[in-house]
Amino acid sequence: MLALPSSRPQRVTDGEDTRRLARYVLSGSRTRPVLVVTARGNAHDAWNDVEAIAALTGGALDVVLLDGAGRTVDGADETFNAALAADGHGTPGVYNGAARLYPAPPAATTLYYLDTAAHRGRLIADLLRRDDDAATGPSAAPSEDAVRRFVERSDETRSYDLEELRRRHPAHVIRTKAEARELADLLLSPERRKPVVVVSRSAGSRRTCVDVDLISTMLHGLAATVMLDSNEAISEFKRHVAQPAWVFGDAGRVFPADASWNDPKARMRLFLPNEHVSRMLLTNIMIKDALLLVADGLRERISENRVDHTNRTE
Repeated sequence: MLALPSSRPQRVTDGEDTRRLARYVLSGSRTRPVLVVTARGNAHDAWNDVEAIAALTGGALDVVLLDGAGRTVDGADETFNAALAADGHGTPGVYNGAARLYPAPPAATTLYYLDTAAHRGRLIADLLRRDDDAATGPSAAPSEDAVRRFVERSDETRSYDLEELRRRHPAHVIRTKAEARELADLLLSPERRKPVVVVSRSAGSRRTCVDVDLISTMLHGLAATVMLDSNEAISEFKRHVAQPAWVFGDAGRVFPADASWNDPKARMRLFLPNEHVSRMLLTNIMIKDALLLVADGLRERISENRVDHTNRTE
């Protein structure tokens, strides 16, 4: 059963305890800050974080884990947030593996994420502050090693950085006339079943208008990604495809898995750099368009297989 205030970390898995916690957080007579931590999905690992935080802060605040993996309730964070919302004062909730610090007395709150070392470092740095009226830190600071172990814990859910993703499956780079002709042949082949992303880079540009290596990695196995990286290759490519499909300068196109685009009257979307659209956003839009074409192709093949199966059974 929930027991607050307490120098020991609390684990809430019961609906009534969850509502009791909400009432405690909202109480105007509360004299201690409360850190409410949520578990991502059914993970129990968050309890290790809660115990570590309680130890590092020396019991100077109440630390509570909303554990949706309990036997009696699923979605303890939803129950907690609903109880806060019912109060009508707009007190923000917490969810999906994050943590929120509710100061005493109730005031503006801060949401913290716990999924990376940088995020955990920010949380601990704030909790260990002892230099202002809102401080929550213990009377004696914990050792640097203890803080480091919490921030850099080895069981951290791995998150990929962009550099690692780019190195996994870099884009095909085309610089010669022969390579450009091979690209045109691939695009015009009736046997091609996957979309192709084609991006060009002008001679004066340091980098392409989109992140071609990231696109290539994200679409690996679903679509090919190619970069035209010389004026020679760009000019040769233009000789073999219809004008609406040209890619030159700093631009890109996503070619569907058929040759219907190779028509003087065809209309193909052209991706261009824009001061109002970041490079990463343009990258994501190209990935989205390619995935939509992949989905269209899958639906067509499923439909064809159904028709073929029906014809054989009749």
